[in-house]
Amino acid sequence: MADSSDSEQVSDGESDGDFEVLSGSSESEDEMNDVPMNANLGFEYAQDFITSRQRIRRFSRLHSWFKVGAVTLAEMKGFISVILNMGLIRKPSITEYWNTKFPSQDTVWFPEAVSGYIYQLSVYKGRQYDPTPQGMLQGAYVVNKLLDAAGLFNKAYHLFTDSFFSSINLAKELLSKGTLFTGTLRVNRQMPNTIKNPVLHEKESVYIRQGRILLCAYKERNGRKLVRLISSFSKAAQENDKPAMICSAYNKFMGA
Repeated sequence: MADSSDSEQVSDGESDGDFEVLSGSSESEDEMNDVPMNANLGFEYAQDFITSRQRIRRFSRLHSWFKVGAVTLAEMKGFISVILNMGLIRKPSITEYWNTKFPSQDTVWFPEAVSGYIYQLSVYKGRQYDPTPQGMLQGAYVVNKLLDAAGLFNKAYHLFTDSFFSSINLAKELLSKGTLFTGTLRVNRQMPNTIKNPVLHEKESVYIRQGRILLCAYKERNGRKLVRLISSFSKAAQENDKPAMICSAYNKFMGA
């Protein structure tokens, strides 16, 4: 788990002058050693751990445990089954377990298995043992590390992340590596002032673009915080009074 205190350490070097403001609403184009092995008890342990920690930061990602939804015992058994079968059926890479291109290489059980399992994993050991390279945000470093280890660059995949990982620099870097990106932006990230501090009324949006990189700020209703997004895929368009990148992209695929 990454440290949710990731604050802006490097400048994206972006200003309003670097982007085109789009008029209108559319455009054409480590305390885990004692975790019980039983799945249900494991979740109870996690819940007790979170609720008992008085010093967990307000915006810590630990708080999202309850929001995402509990993993069922059947899903945990399915995940363990996949791991065990990988030990019995040896293939040269992870992706080959789901290769159905050639009948001779197809292993029927794996494509029939439940989707949504972890594709690549990197355990965060803390800043002392897992430092972030100078000039990079921790979130961006994690994304690049995972995608590189999984061999997913330059394959036109579309990555969705939450605000901890998102930044303009990351979107540009992934685009240079043949990978599309959509995510929410934290207000403390470097971004043009048009997106950081827009004056918006209820159900209003503002878009600005620099090449393939589209930034958006949206206010759902008065009294609620602004939502800021970045995408190298979406167009500046509205759908049901919301930015299409929220309805048709982020909400649909985030966590899928």
